[in-house]
Amino acid sequence: MLSPYPEQIETIQGFASLKIKGTDSFSRSKFSFLFSLPDKARIEVFDFLGRTIYQIIIKDKKAFLVVPSKKIYWLSTEEEIIEKFIGCKLSLAETASFLSGQWKYLKEKAEDKNKDFWDIKKNREGKVIRGEKPGMTFQVNEYIEGTDLIENVSFENRFQEGQLKILSIDFNNPVKENLFSFSFIESFQRKSWDEIKEVMSHES
Repeated sequence: MLSPYPEQIETIQGFASLKIKGTDSFSRSKFSFLFSLPDKARIEVFDFLGRTIYQIIIKDKKAFLVVPSKKIYWLSTEEEIIEKFIGCKLSLAETASFLSGQWKYLKEKAEDKNKDFWDIKKNREGKVIRGEKPGMTFQVNEYIEGTDLIENVSFENRFQEGQLKILSIDFNNPVKENLFSFSFIESFQRKSWDEIKEVMSHES
């Protein structure tokens, strides 16, 4: 499902699939995503039966990885939690770029010589086809015909490579604020990353 590509994007939501391959591991998952730009996100990762494995909730610079079935969570930074999810350190805004094709969220080297900014390559039509910064390279394999929306993008770092495929996407739908609520803290237990990782290995 696709809605018309808006001039101004306030929210992005949809479904995608993710494959990640490491030197001795392989994972495949499907997830839903909801971004309320510029600073809120909710990602829900499912197993092959459609059951929730974990959720990522980001708001106001706080980032949680939550395992609802076990009533536990891990608190960290948005970049670190997204790294655990996708295998590369990305900000919430950078992640939104891959899902929406709104590349303005990627700061390019031309704007600043900071070594962590992106070296972006575009085709003759002006569409982004490749990007690189220390620790990560990505390549757009396919855009949805007639749009600036990415359908398939691959990425890699020193340790693994992955592929992200957009299954459906929509824009600017009304969003309930409670979807980004941290109220679960009251009844959930905080755990370390190692503890959360061990639990998720049995859940998936």
